Amino acid sequence: TASRRKGSQHPCCCSDHLFFRWKNLIASMTVLERRKRRLQKAAWTLKNPVPKKKKPIVTGKPHPASNPTERSAPGWRKKWFTRRLHSIYNEPLEPLEIGLKTYRLMKAVVLDRISQGNGRSCTVFDAVEAIKSSTETMDSFVDDQNYSLGVAVWNIISRKEVRHMKLRYKLMAVLDEMEAKPSACDDRVSSWEEVEDVLREHLSFPEESAVEQEEITADDPIERMILRIDQDSQAKINLWIAKSQSRIQRRLMSDQASEESFMDETEKRAARLVSEELRTSEERLLQEEREAEAQERASQLLRDLTPEEQELVRNALFSPGPEDDIIAKSDTDFVTRKNMQTLQPGAWLSDEVIHFFLAMLAKRDEELCQEDSTRKRSHFFKSFFMTKLTNEGHQNPVIAGTYDYKNVKRWSKKVPGKNIFKLDKIIFPINVGEVHWVCAVAFMQDKRIQYYDSFGGDGMHYLEFIMQYIKDEHKDKNKEPLPDEEEWRLIPCERDTPRQRNGYDCGVFTCMFADFISKDC
Repeated sequence: TASRRKGSQHPCCCSDHLFFRWKNLIASMTVLERRKRRLQKAAWTLKNPVPKKKKPIVTGKPHPASNPTERSAPGWRKKWFTRRLHSIYNEPLEPLEIGLKTYRLMKAVVLDRISQGNGRSCTVFDAVEAIKSSTETMDSFVDDQNYSLGVAVWNIISRKEVRHMKLRYKLMAVLDEMEAKPSACDDRVSSWEEVEDVLREHLSFPEESAVEQEEITADDPIERMILRIDQDSQAKINLWIAKSQSRIQRRLMSDQASEESFMDETEKRAARLVSEELRTSEERLLQEEREAEAQERASQLLRDLTPEEQELVRNALFSPGPEDDIIAKSDTDFVTRKNMQTLQPGAWLSDEVIHFFLAMLAKRDEELCQEDSTRKRSHFFKSFFMTKLTNEGHQNPVIAGTYDYKNVKRWSKKVPGKNIFKLDKIIFPINVGEVHWVCAVAFMQDKRIQYYDSFGGDGMHYLEFIMQYIKDEHKDKNKEPLPDEEEWRLIPCERDTPRQRNGYDCGVFTCMFADFISKDC
């Protein structure tokens, strides 16, 4: 009572709830499932007969439930079940009545299947299979049978789904029997008339010219809605048939044209193959020329070490000694023996080696600018810059990987001139997830930011972080937004970027990217 006063109701007391529960249950019990249950029940009955007093066996065709004499006879279940199976398997299938709508849908489906077949034809099996696989055709057959009984398609009755299943099963049984014929896979048809002659053995088609749409003058809105839907469906079916016929006609015309120009097409194909071979050979030669030019430029940029320098390298890499020994030092940067050994083949470069190499590049850039007064300076950030800017490795997973300008706000004080917008280039070494080294470069005068990855990653999120840093830096130092923001370009890793061929040379590639780019190579 309390729940009803509040406007609520138990789901089991709701008639709509019960209806939809039974509706889904009935829909799931197909004809095949019910027959399976009958077979199981009969098998159990044969194994567990009910002991009864023997009486004269009286046979009869009515159901045993309506014949007390037969029902009381021993073995009546087995006899009735055997007779029932005989009627199921041996009773001939009567021709099914096909409505006009279903007839036109079948025709459209078959014409479409014929147009897709080789040689503008298909086997009887393919035509029947196309009808079976057409959901619209099966639904139309069920709807036609319901209309013949005066029942609307959406009229809600308790056993509507079960009746739909039975009607589908009847049509499927007829089509299966036609597919099971030995000649179904060999006989080919090329028109609807040939298919119709085959189907008429089991289906009763209407005369299309004699069937007309009956006018409904009743004021029932449901009947008017049915008529409107039928008219729309009829128009769609006619359009479908027209499109199928036009497609068949176009294919016929194209086949005729292709047969006439077959030799011309063969000659064109041969000429195209020759041109493709020539283009491939030209591209191969061009690629070889580019590689040779790149090797020549590399030989000019990278000089060979002198014997004295090679001896120093061998001592630094392989000579014994404490790991904490400082091998090289420049201002605040230094490299220990342990870090130097990461330069051996197959090893990953350490942070200290890469930072020391970038410090050497910064000194070289300073010397070049002293020699050429028109040259603008470049700045080399350490990898910690990007780690701080993106909060990488933060203990809070929500903050990790997010942009934070406050962490690097003071880093520009170490920039030459303390103004990044007067620089030529800013080079950012990036340690991606502590497993891969890449390089990003901001060309301040060209207003572009480019990503260099020896594995080919695009790195767009890093480019966006750097762009945001440039905007925040301009706003913080100049007290105004970046005026030419729309002119800046973000360029991901391009296809011609050199690629590493192993899993440990990414640090070397990052150093070489910074080396060549800082020299405007």
